[in-house]
Amino acid sequence: MKTTALLPHPSPGRNDFRLGRSAFLPIFCHRTLARLAGLLFAAFLTVGSALPGAGEEPSALVFVSLAGDKRIDTYRLNLTSGALEPTAKTPTTGEPGYLAFDRSGNRLFVCYRSTGELSSYRIDPQTGNLELLSLVAAGADPAYCALDRSEKFLLSAYYRAAKIGIHQIDDQGVIDPQSAQWHSTAANAHAVQVDRSNRWALVPHTGPNAIFLFSLHANDGRLAPGNPPRFSVPVGTGPRHLQFHPKLDRVYFDNEQGSSVSAFAFDPQTGRLEHRQTLPTIPRDFDQRNTCADLEISPDGRWLYASNRGHDSIAGFRIDPNTGELTSLGQFPTEPTPRSFALDTSGSWLIAAGQKSGYLQLYRIDLDTGRLVSHSRTKAGVRPWAVAVINPNP
Repeated sequence: MKTTALLPHPSPGRNDFRLGRSAFLPIFCHRTLARLAGLLFAAFLTVGSALPGAGEEPSALVFVSLAGDKRIDTYRLNLTSGALEPTAKTPTTGEPGYLAFDRSGNRLFVCYRSTGELSSYRIDPQTGNLELLSLVAAGADPAYCALDRSEKFLLSAYYRAAKIGIHQIDDQGVIDPQSAQWHSTAANAHAVQVDRSNRWALVPHTGPNAIFLFSLHANDGRLAPGNPPRFSVPVGTGPRHLQFHPKLDRVYFDNEQGSSVSAFAFDPQTGRLEHRQTLPTIPRDFDQRNTCADLEISPDGRWLYASNRGHDSIAGFRIDPNTGELTSLGQFPTEPTPRSFALDTSGSWLIAAGQKSGYLQLYRIDLDTGRLVSHSRTKAGVRPWAVAVINPNP
């Protein structure tokens, strides 16, 4: 046998290695596998470095509605250092006001008080860019919006139209205008939230000094007046915003004209309220004009905060973990006219917007005392209206 049989053998129209093919196979496989291994290793490094959060400190997205600029700005907040960096700007057709979001942090809902509209956006968890999903006509001056606990419905309160509404939300976050239900209430409806059982909606009004009660049928979103349909508070109180305690049957209101916060026992079976306590949000010797604005509770239910417009401060309160009773922590100076502020979902940071100054003030929250420690100040824009801090899921 000739050894030349191991070499390529010419054949019409093609090269046929015959026995030579099996002889070169070990060399071919070795080189090819080596190249493939190198490519796979490089790909692994590339993918690994691009994974969300790989090698990065934890962060959250901060959204600020700028009524004067007709824009929603996005910032990234470093939850370790407190660094606040701008990442995106989203122009809007109307003046954006209150902001709400779903538990996943992937959908943002916006009230447009100047045009009487509601909108929803998809949030890019990496950049904070907003993609418009829906924009629907609603009513005059929507002051507030909030999702029910199932996140199938969006509730809204109307300051000038003196009503509340409810819309269905599909799985993508689109607001269905055909599903809207409307219920007349009274002047200056300022907020609406649903309790932990998802059976009751409370609507504070700064005009008639009353809190309206509605029962919610979570299967189809129907609202019906409660029994009684409203709870009256003393003249000059002006309940404005509210927060349900995350663990206790308690609900808290800040009072716009009263410059105070009130604690109520809440019966999840009947929806009824029982007043327990009212404390001032300003020092007793402060004799200038002041109105309360926003009210926020820490995720663990330990602290309650309210903003003072006039005194220009954030009032803090400790919440007793057993009784829900409030104890004042005092006031912490902030930007002029703090219309809105928000806490991050860890409860470690608070960021307030100065409607008059156009600046954002960031505080670190002392987790032992609840006190606010000033951290930094950032220029925002014209008339910042609302703040939302979101930890989106990638």
